[in-house]
Amino acid sequence: MSKAIEKKEETLPEELFDGLEGYGADFTSDEVTLPFIRMVQKMSPYFVEGDGNYIESSKAGQLVHTVNAKAYDSLTIIPLRFEHLKIQWRMRESGGGLINVFTPSDPELPATHKVENQNVVTDDPTSVIEDTLQYICQVFAPDGEDLGMSIVSCSKSQLKYARRWNVQLQSKKITLSSGRVIRAPLFSHSYTLSTIQESTQKNGMTQSWHSFKFGEGTLL
Repeated sequence: MSKAIEKKEETLPEELFDGLEGYGADFTSDEVTLPFIRMVQKMSPYFVEGDGNYIESSKAGQLVHTVNAKAYDSLTIIPLRFEHLKIQWRMRESGGGLINVFTPSDPELPATHKVENQNVVTDDPTSVIEDTLQYICQVFAPDGEDLGMSIVSCSKSQLKYARRWNVQLQSKKITLSSGRVIRAPLFSHSYTLSTIQESTQKNGMTQSWHSFKFGEGTLL
């Protein structure tokens, strides 16, 4: 957008838009894409030129905002809502993709059985159920830019970090002006989100990956 157009937008007469604020842009949650915060792993498509997910100059261990397609070393997040989900995925060798989303108490949640470290759906052995802890957060870039609401989703090896963060979130306290101490609302603190590198030995080879790292939290 040119500077001339930006200047024109700033000086449009107010009466011209009286009662029209946001008109035509009242989309529901079903009509917009809520971004995810992903991690750049060693073999991520973010490195592959020509791939639709390619991000120039991205590095393993960075965080990616899936809508603006930018990579960051860290982000500031304010958790607004927590969700515990059971997500049914098609296995990659069977085409991959999301099949369904359930809550842990959903009577329609498919029965599963263990195959190695996966919960394979008994009636559909080409799919698995993944225990997932996710957070809808207000997200800010390191320069303070408001990136809007995004989802931080934790499953598999990330679950242990999400559970530890839940303990931290649950233990936060606020002292009121009356002197009364209460449990802090989820949205009362901001946290630095970054990553840490982990590794393991398998068949004589070192495998490494990055996991989310949640900061201690600062009262807003």
